[in-house]
Amino acid sequence: MGAAMNIRLSLIGLLCTLLSACASYQTDVPMDSIDVPESSDPLPMSSAAPVAILPANVSVLLPLQGDFIKAGKAVRDGYLNAYYQANVSQSVNLTVIDSQKLPDIVTLYQQTLTVNKPALVVGPLTKADVSALAKVPLLATPILALNRADVSDLVPANFYQFSLDPQAEAQMVALRLQHDAYHHVYVVAPSSQWGQSIALSFEKAWLALGRTISNSVTYQDSKQFSAQIQRLLTEGTDSAEPRAIFLVGSAADARALVPIIRNQPEPSSIYALPVVYSGVANSAVNTVLNGVIFPSTAWQLDDQSEARAAFANLYPDASEDELRLYGFGMDALPYLSII
Repeated sequence: MGAAMNIRLSLIGLLCTLLSACASYQTDVPMDSIDVPESSDPLPMSSAAPVAILPANVSVLLPLQGDFIKAGKAVRDGYLNAYYQANVSQSVNLTVIDSQKLPDIVTLYQQTLTVNKPALVVGPLTKADVSALAKVPLLATPILALNRADVSDLVPANFYQFSLDPQAEAQMVALRLQHDAYHHVYVVAPSSQWGQSIALSFEKAWLALGRTISNSVTYQDSKQFSAQIQRLLTEGTDSAEPRAIFLVGSAADARALVPIIRNQPEPSSIYALPVVYSGVANSAVNTVLNGVIFPSTAWQLDDQSEARAAFANLYPDASEDELRLYGFGMDALPYLSII
């Protein structure tokens, strides 16, 4: 995978250090505001003390119209908030460009190089656009793509991939389970194509580490699952070994399944993907997730952080997807200093 693999491994290392037990949840708190412009004009440098080195000229390609406008704006706002909060060592000419202004993303990339002359292009965001740029044999300026290209061949030099990829997150969970000294794992996943693809990615990563899948089970209705969980655990390996379960599912699925798993005679540690926690503080429904371990960034679990304050001000009625995309935009900024 060349350069793309390097960035992915760096991300795995970062998020594995942030895997956290969801031990408590806080109620909503008053939020401060932050002003994030919506124009494509160059933005001023941060006034904070310099600690980070970023490229002097960066163009950001995001969809700001059409079907992906909500996703594009959430990523943009998170990225800009991270920029304003960062301590950069020099002036950065940062320009946000609508990736939908031209029908052909390759033409837009080339036009951006001519007009803006960036040292780095961040984006695009959609899989189709990222896949199109990944097929360009020679990229004159590095790209930090905000999705994973759907290509079978090696990506070109100067092409880096950074994404909210649940299959990659499943591989991170496998690494964390290895770190926590588990050898046998039980897998619980929905029968949908999404659920099975994640389970398969996890199983491949887990087996590659020399570990064993004790048992696995699929479900269609997470609220009618008690008998299947019981059978999963009783048909596994030695019950004397510590139990670990990799749970695939949405936040609603997790809230239904975790109590069932906890109600079994033998205790089990539960590992999951970030989607099990909505990111929105609600102790009435989230208390059941206490102790579940999943990859996350600290700001998503801290409702009193400046990042969450900015997000709440911009998105008072935010969806779970918007929260994750906003955080994704924030997390993309630090990688500019290592490309």
